[in-house]
Amino acid sequence: MFAIRSSVLLSSLALGLGIALPSTADLVEAELLAREGGPAPGGDGTTISALNAPFANGLGQVGFTGTLASGDRFVWLGDEIVWLNSDALPGSVLTGSESTMGISNLGGWIYSCNDDGEDSVWTQEGLLLRETEPIPGETLVWSSFNSRPRMTCDGEAFWVTGLAASSGGGTYGRGFMQCLDPADPASSQLLIGTGDPVEDGDVFFEIGSIGFAYDVSGSTEHIALIPRVAGAPPATDDFIWLDGVPRERQGDPTSPGSGLSWDQFRGVGVNDEGRLIFFGPAEPDDPKIPDIEYLALDGEIIVREGDSIGGVELSDGFGIRWAEIDDADRIVHVWEASGFPPTAGATFLTSETEEGFEHVAIVEIGDELDFDGDGIADGVVVDFEVSSVVGPAIGLPDQPWVFLPVEVEAAKGETYSAIVRFPLPGTDSPADLNGDGQVNGADLSILLAAWGGGGIADLNGDGVVDGADLAILLADWSN
Repeated sequence: MFAIRSSVLLSSLALGLGIALPSTADLVEAELLAREGGPAPGGDGTTISALNAPFANGLGQVGFTGTLASGDRFVWLGDEIVWLNSDALPGSVLTGSESTMGISNLGGWIYSCNDDGEDSVWTQEGLLLRETEPIPGETLVWSSFNSRPRMTCDGEAFWVTGLAASSGGGTYGRGFMQCLDPADPASSQLLIGTGDPVEDGDVFFEIGSIGFAYDVSGSTEHIALIPRVAGAPPATDDFIWLDGVPRERQGDPTSPGSGLSWDQFRGVGVNDEGRLIFFGPAEPDDPKIPDIEYLALDGEIIVREGDSIGGVELSDGFGIRWAEIDDADRIVHVWEASGFPPTAGATFLTSETEEGFEHVAIVEIGDELDFDGDGIADGVVVDFEVSSVVGPAIGLPDQPWVFLPVEVEAAKGETYSAIVRFPLPGTDSPADLNGDGQVNGADLSILLAAWGGGGIADLNGDGVVDGADLAILLADWSN
């Protein structure tokens, strides 16, 4: 259940696996959930040929989209495929699937595909919105595309839609959509979009566009977006929008006297407490100095390019690929060196303490992965398949683990993409299902909600949550 990072001798292992490895490396225990070329439970009998980024719900389950060897696209929830594009036949012909998706605690899911050639969002209830359809609640506004869908724990849906002045017309802007009940597409509403006014102190301006990167807290109480100011120069038009209030803006100093200004914002994250993270490049006042990558929490930079954290030096050329924050204020963030594939990189857990911020490397490029707990490596991490271009790429539930998309090198140089679950460092008990440092009623609720199934509450790993797992939890109950 816990990540193990230890130095091991590899000479005999390298011979057994046929991998050219350094003399020492870290061995990390992890769980292989799905891989290219691997089985696809719930599918059409063929194997998995491609995987997209992982997303997590409040129960600690994982969801993602992908492609089968047959060419059919799928939606995965928990430990199996729950939907195929072909399941919509004969009523609709669905093709493709975006990387960004979402799952709820109630078995719900959302993803973006083409419905009879029209860019659409689908959920477990069926079609939610299709390109060329009118946007509910709006007058003379139609959808021109639908992208980056997410779903909260209670099943509310969010996504970015294109705005058009007619059915089939060209896109003039973007809007951020919310649907309270996917079973009722009419409950969808446009929360904010191009042309909407925003008040920033005594200044009013219009929204020019909505960025594809956004986040919604699990309770839906907080929403973080990256809109653009209409008519502003490209060097100052991006800004952070949190719950309707403008925050940091591109071109503004990161802090007084820092010698840095915010550049384009690459991504945002927010939790139920309203703690806000964002990341991207910062621009030095000296034009001779290149931009500096950073991770910020509540408007203050806490990690930057050039820092040494968790035993890893983020030397020049390192960039932050993505970051997520959970309700325990834990931040997981991925950094990689430049180049393809990257020569170095690491995924970190950052926690705030009374003394400051503590950073621990969860896994690094070059680390060996032990998937079966026998102390022998089953492969080596060669890349984190994380990209801010296609959307979020880390599944961070309120449990003591994180889901990551990685590229693994196995025997004889074979490489494959995989979704892997890594336990977070510092967890004292596997029964601490929400990762708050205690085993109590909150963890019991998670276990009971998963009763009879599998997933995070399967503490003894026998494939089903039952009395044996309850006994483990009660034995670890906090005083």
